[in-house]
This record gives sequence, structure tokens and C-alpha cells, in this order.
Amino acid sequence: MSSLTDYDSEAIDKFSKRMLDNYGRQACEAAEEIHELSMPDSTINTYKPQIRQVLHECGDTHPDPQRTWDVILNSDKSSSTKTMMVSAMAKYYEAISEPEQTAELRDLSKSSDTKSQTENKESDYITRDELDNLLEHILPENDTKTKTLSFRNKKWVTTLQHKALILMLYHTTCDVGEICKQSKNDECLKIKDIEQESNQIRIYKDNSDVTGYKRKPVVVPQELIDALTGYVDMYTMDEEIFDFTVRTAQNRLSDISELYEYVFGEPENAEKITPSVISRSKSRSSSDKTQEDKLTEIYNLLEVQSHDEAVAKIQNNLN
Repeated sequence: MSSLTDYDSEAIDKFSKRMLDNYGRQACEAAEEIHELSMPDSTINTYKPQIRQVLHECGDTHPDPQRTWDVILNSDKSSSTKTMMVSAMAKYYEAISEPEQTAELRDLSKSSDTKSQTENKESDYITRDELDNLLEHILPENDTKTKTLSFRNKKWVTTLQHKALILMLYHTTCDVGEICKQSKNDECLKIKDIEQESNQIRIYKDNSDVTGYKRKPVVVPQELIDALTGYVDMYTMDEEIFDFTVRTAQNRLSDISELYEYVFGEPENAEKITPSVISRSKSRSSSDKTQEDKLTEIYNLLEVQSHDEAVAKIQNNLN
């Protein structure tokens, strides 16, 4: 679609020379088609600039939906502006009597948004340095029940429960529903599931399709054992450790996420700190693993508890 530099006085009076130079006469005139629709003037005036820009970038006043979506997707606009551009072009297609194009564009946009959200959700994680920021500056020591932080006119209180939950998710990579209650009468992690001598924790796994519910032993580092025992001792609990629902756990970590962002800014690889983000973090940030982390993974893979047992099992498999 060519952009002319010589315009008649009528076109200049209607659109302004600057607008014509930026988008071309054809795109400017085509965008006026949206006036045929029954919409508030404020909506029309919001949509017209978006339509002009997309048509100009497409080089066509009748671009197919895929071309339109590619232009919108690859623009340097914010996500909210891109959403507005999709809505504007959907109405443009409607105005030029191409409703099938409207539906196709919205489908393309919806499919891409869903894929992007899923990919982002599944790839979000926090680094070991970010976990250390939580441990050193936000969460209490193992012998202190709470920690109060004040910034300007806002105050937060973090607890050993926050700390135990975060380290449990991080080091075991379990789902929050495997240590907290899905419902009021459901199972949760119990004191008897912690084996301090062997640094093992039995995680409650739902294998109902095969063997029913069972506890799966997982070797964990001393950092987690210390946090759990400190939490248990400080709260003088009798049996259940995380005696609350998954929803409660999510809400409590939402508070921690807000506090972290307030103090340090948004995590490098995640929008928020959630149970699922924490549980996938150790495997995602492989470069941050300590020697103890790596040995723990090997022990869990071989289903052993010590270096000697690992060596013996490997030798037996070789013989």
C-alpha cells in the first residue's frame, strides 16, 4: 500500500498532513469505516489510531487475519495495547463486512495468549540467590518464631511457618497439595514423616490408580531438616506440620511474594513467588545447585541414603 506525499486540501483538512505522512491516505480512509458500526464515539476514537497503524504496517487495507496478528504480535507495544489493537481490528473486519475474519483474528489471539501464559507459567522460577534473599533478609532464623519488617508506613510479619513451607517446596520439588491439605479432612505432612538421622522426608503421594495413597521417601539437605525441626519445636505441634489447606498456603506465599517485590523488586525469572514457582525452582536453576543438592538428587534417583549405599548399588548393577 503506497503512501503518497502529495495530498489534496480535502484529505489534509480531514486527517492532517502529519497523520497522512505517518500512515498513508489509504489506511487513514479505511479506518473511517469503523464509523459504520453502532459504537460510542469514545470507543471509535480509541480504535481508529490502532486500525491506521496496523493497516499501514500490513501494507493492505484488507489484510488476512494471520498477517494482522503477526503485525500486532511483533509490535513493540505493551500487552494491553496489543489487546486493544486486536479489538480494534476485529471491529474493522466487522465494519467492512468480513465477520469470518473477526472470528479468526480473535481465535489467533486467544490461542497465542493461552500458549504464552502456559509457557510463562511453566518456566517461572526463583534462583538460589533469590531464595537466599528470602532466608537472610525476610524470613526468621530457626530459633525465632517471627520476624517483623517495616518499610516506610508498611509492616510485615513473617514466620517460621513461611520458612518451613518455602524450603519444603524448594528442596523436595513436591506439589503444595502433597504436603498441605486439599480439604479439611485430607492428609498433610506429619512429624513422623521426618527422619532426621537419614535426612529423609516421606512425601504423601496420591497413587490411587495403582497402589493407593503412599508415602514416598525423599532425601533432603540439612537446611530443610533444621528449618522443619525449628518450626515444629517453636510451635509445639503434636502431629501435623502443615495443618492447613492448599488455598491457605497459596495466600501465605502471596504475602511473601508481595514483600519480596517491595524489598528487592520482581524476581528475575518469575512474576510472582507461588508454591508452583518455588517447587520447580531447584531443577530449573541447575547452575545454582550446591554440592549437597547434587548428591541429594543422586541419592533420590538411586533410592539410597548415603554415599556407601550409592556405590554399592552401582557396583551391584554393574556385576
